[in-house]
Amino acid sequence: MDVKDCIQHVQILRWLRCELDEATEQAVEAHLEGCDACARIVDDFKDELDPFVAILQVASSGSSTFETTDSDSLDRSTDVDESLPRSVPPEQQFEGQTMDRSGTQITSSSRSRWQPELLIGSGGIGEVWVAQDTLLGRTVALKKLKRSTAGVASVQARFLAEARITARLEHPGTVTVMDLVDDGPDSYYVMTLVRGRPLSELIRRDRQAQADDRCLTSNTTQLIRYWIAVARTIAFAHSRRILHRDLKSDNIIVGEFGQVTVIDWGLAKRIGETDQGVRTPVMSAGIDGSPLSTLPGAKLGTPCFMAPEQARGESHRVDEQTDVWGLGAMLYEILTGRPPFEGATPEHVIQAVIDKPVDSPRDLFPRLPTGLCDLCMGALQKDKLMRLGSVTELAGSVENWMNKDAAQKQSSQARQKLFELSGELMFIFDFQSRIVWGNAAWKRQLGWEPEQWIGKPSESLVHPEDTMPEEKKQQIRRGETVVHEVRNRHVNGSYRWYSWHFTAVPDEGHIYAIGIRIDREA
Repeated sequence: MDVKDCIQHVQILRWLRCELDEATEQAVEAHLEGCDACARIVDDFKDELDPFVAILQVASSGSSTFETTDSDSLDRSTDVDESLPRSVPPEQQFEGQTMDRSGTQITSSSRSRWQPELLIGSGGIGEVWVAQDTLLGRTVALKKLKRSTAGVASVQARFLAEARITARLEHPGTVTVMDLVDDGPDSYYVMTLVRGRPLSELIRRDRQAQADDRCLTSNTTQLIRYWIAVARTIAFAHSRRILHRDLKSDNIIVGEFGQVTVIDWGLAKRIGETDQGVRTPVMSAGIDGSPLSTLPGAKLGTPCFMAPEQARGESHRVDEQTDVWGLGAMLYEILTGRPPFEGATPEHVIQAVIDKPVDSPRDLFPRLPTGLCDLCMGALQKDKLMRLGSVTELAGSVENWMNKDAAQKQSSQARQKLFELSGELMFIFDFQSRIVWGNAAWKRQLGWEPEQWIGKPSESLVHPEDTMPEEKKQQIRRGETVVHEVRNRHVNGSYRWYSWHFTAVPDEGHIYAIGIRIDREA
């Protein structure tokens, strides 16, 4: 077919239903990759919106989440749309055939075990219920086909493919599929109901706590530990030949006890397989048109976290490296409090992803550690060949850095305890000459409380005529020990002479200094 002009609506509908021959299908897909107008038409047909995301958003919206099986109690603990039915009569549950599509008898016990109680999400072809497992007495999530679309064979095939691709991901970081009934229009599958809060909410809290000058606090460190769990989950998915393609902090749920679950596999795809016969669901952009929402159409993904190959609509180049970028973008958000690219509209963000370089987290917040920022930037290389080789490599490198940093901090704390006992002036500052720590001798010899100077330039305590030459600063950064004599300011405004010995520890990003009082009139 000729795709120079926009595609007719009927052709797009046939493409969604997988009714085209292979050559025409490929032509339509090539057109959709470059035509935003036709991509929006795809969204107008309201292809699948994965309602399971709604479960998790509701479950994470408050401290009380699906603790009871009573329908009224469930409704009080969540913000359920009043227009949705709150329960379903038993005689209307799982109407239809008694044989599945393979000819296997569906027993009455299979049907009666999972009892839907509350409809909490409804999309283009499916709906999700909070249900009861009558055999084991637990609350689960049950997804079934909507009556309005259940009779379409391609819809049934897509629904079953979604269930099976989710079921292949048997990992602590994913939702567990517990049952699948292949029963034509009455098909359904059952999965665990996840409780917790989105990682994006925890990042916002950390950003608010740190205000404008960010550093690696204990809270940020914990967020990175959550991120490592996410990366390990994606590495597992890749080992099962599955891509996520829409990694972002909104799609990560952190439970009360630190359990981390990657949700929303609506854009997931088997590596090396084309979407023939069954299509990956296309997600909605959301009514607010936010760059933080998933885009419709051919450009699958979320603009603020989208890899360049996704932003350019190069679906044939989307692979494991695309998920490496998504994880890098999420780590960037943890470090800086925002995604790598922002803009007023999704279009502005997409253009920035394609055209603009990524600013290093340290360019925005110099107190962030160099090694961790370098790893983050290694995942955010626009040239796929320059990115870190795999999710496993990225996760392992970040975890190794974190473990090494923890060991260095423990060693540094031991040194600081020793320094506190010293009669000499001691302090630690970063490579921007800002004071990080000072010992108690500051108070005894110069009258200053060390805490007064945390984060301030070391030159603030030095006579203007005694500033260290740039040549000596470069020597220190190269790891050489440098001696420099200066006049340090007393709290009463006078100055005293000190001989300072400076030694850098590049891996820590710190410079250690010891000041010895010298008998010299200031």
